[in-house]
Amino acid sequence: VSLNSLGNIDNYKNTLETVNLGIKILDTLKPTFRSKADQLFLIEDAFPLFESGLEAAYQLYASSSDDSYIDLAFRYSEKSKSVLLLEALLEAKATQFANIPNDLLERESELKSEITYLEKQIKNSETDKSNLKDALFSLKEEYRQLVRKLETDYKSYYNLKYNSTTVSLEEAQKSLAKNHLLISYFYGNKAIYAIALNGSEKKMFRIPIAADLEASIKKVYQMLSDPKSDVMALGSATYKIYELLLKPILNFGDHKKLIIIPDGLLNYLPFAVLNTNPGGIGYLVENYAISYVNSATLLSELEERQPKEHTILAFAPSFDGTVSVSNPDRGKLLPLPNNKKEVEQILRSFHGRAYVDGDASLHNFKSQLSSFGMVHLATHAIFDDAAPEYSYLAFAQHGNAVEDLLYVADLYNLKLDADLVTLSACESGIGDLKRGEGFLSLARGFFYSGAASIASTLWKINDASTTTLMTSFYKNLSNGESKDIALQNAQIAFLQNNRDNALSHPYYWSAFVISGNTAAVSFSYNWTWFILGTLVVLVSGFLYFKTKKGVN
Repeated sequence: VSLNSLGNIDNYKNTLETVNLGIKILDTLKPTFRSKADQLFLIEDAFPLFESGLEAAYQLYASSSDDSYIDLAFRYSEKSKSVLLLEALLEAKATQFANIPNDLLERESELKSEITYLEKQIKNSETDKSNLKDALFSLKEEYRQLVRKLETDYKSYYNLKYNSTTVSLEEAQKSLAKNHLLISYFYGNKAIYAIALNGSEKKMFRIPIAADLEASIKKVYQMLSDPKSDVMALGSATYKIYELLLKPILNFGDHKKLIIIPDGLLNYLPFAVLNTNPGGIGYLVENYAISYVNSATLLSELEERQPKEHTILAFAPSFDGTVSVSNPDRGKLLPLPNNKKEVEQILRSFHGRAYVDGDASLHNFKSQLSSFGMVHLATHAIFDDAAPEYSYLAFAQHGNAVEDLLYVADLYNLKLDADLVTLSACESGIGDLKRGEGFLSLARGFFYSGAASIASTLWKINDASTTTLMTSFYKNLSNGESKDIALQNAQIAFLQNNRDNALSHPYYWSAFVISGNTAAVSFSYNWTWFILGTLVVLVSGFLYFKTKKGVN
């Protein structure tokens, strides 16, 4: 039966009606699934629904050239992404605007903190845990009752928290600057769907999944994270991925910035490293500034933030491979010889405060956090694949396992108002990969806390090359460059300076990715001196002409 037969067209239209009904049911069900685990299962189970919708929308678009089907496909893709993270950001907004009494908000915050504290105690305790588990059960029950009260007594809180509206394709287009191209991927079971849009155009692509694509992406990731892998072999592999996933999409419009919404295994790829030269090596980053976000709806939320005065809070704890706390992983954390140098050089570009060695404690981090617009953490990160919420960033040791480690679970209770958080640590952007949600990583945890953008890493990074990259990145930021361009120029400069040595391997420069709101940071210090300089010139001019007039 041909694609254009009336029977097939009717079948696809019937599929769209079923998908639309299914999405309505999902939106109704989601508030009834209280735990994150249950919500993740719901999203996983709903994935075939979204894939069916995208396939039907694509086939109807391909057969009719009616680009309204691209708008519909974009909606399906958005509905499938970052459901939990968006709900968390909407909940924070709901507590701000729903006129809930302060005592209830304070108790809610206390309960969340106490629950997390007990969960960490249970995880790290080597003795009988029954009393701790009983106390945890009671706290969780009190928390459930409090949330039920908030949702029942404050309707605006409920409506804001469970707002299921996603950004439309047209709204996403209006938010894009002239030279921006947004590419949203959906990684299905049979095909990858890509929707590309700029301010005036939109296109949809269907990329069949070859049998070896999954193995190829995993192999590329393995080679990227190994400084001894063959650069030409890596270039050949990444060119094939570029040719499949990106080359057809980049053929329309003149773009300098790419905003990538990855999905599935594509989360493992730093698109900057894709080779665009079939006969040699030419990296995508040399032509495009690249940033990432989980969904266009999330990006819209992050772009609503008002920028802060940009001082920076930087941490560089010391490590010696020993452990004075009960967490045995702590003993695996070897010295970072360059992390103090890294934060010292960053503070040449921005005013701020650095905590190093023993002063780089979790206590100092939490107590100083609200006073700064940017946060830089040059430390170790440990990913826990068995319990992703207990992946952590390590701070200076002070004899208490719970006090020295910042877990992903802690970030759900942390409130920060930072325009940029840089996690200069190994694998800070990697975590348990969930369909639609992406990585449940430390980086994602900072979005929960209120960060507008995050610079994170995709593999175990080199301490020395990271210092060079980060120094350049912050210098570029201080010169007024947007975050994606600042990272692009830092990576290009690193490449140019190391073309003829081993440091040109992508392992050393391409692990860092920038996610979220990439707007330039406002550098009040520069403006202050600019204004003062202007005043000096005006006053000097006035005095000069007044003196000259008096002489005449």
